[in-house]
Amino acid sequence: MDRTAYARRLRQNQTLAEKKLWALIRNRRLAGFKFMRQIAIDRYFADFICDMTAAKTTTTVAPTRWSGSDTWS
Repeated sequence: MDRTAYARRLRQNQTLAEKKLWALIRNRRLAGFKFMRQIAIDRYFADFICDMTAAKTTTTVAPTRWSGSDTWS
């Protein structure tokens, strides 16, 4: 599956938390910042990303989507 199709599938199958957050931040509702959903970063997909000159923020919601034991460093 290519990246675009995979990102589209992730957007269509959002968790409740992702849907609620997206409703709050879409259409520049959060201080005028533009957020995007399901953006590929290397081999991973960020749930939400704000990529503006004033702020570069990546947000991931619902870590239960991943299986196995993840270690964070």
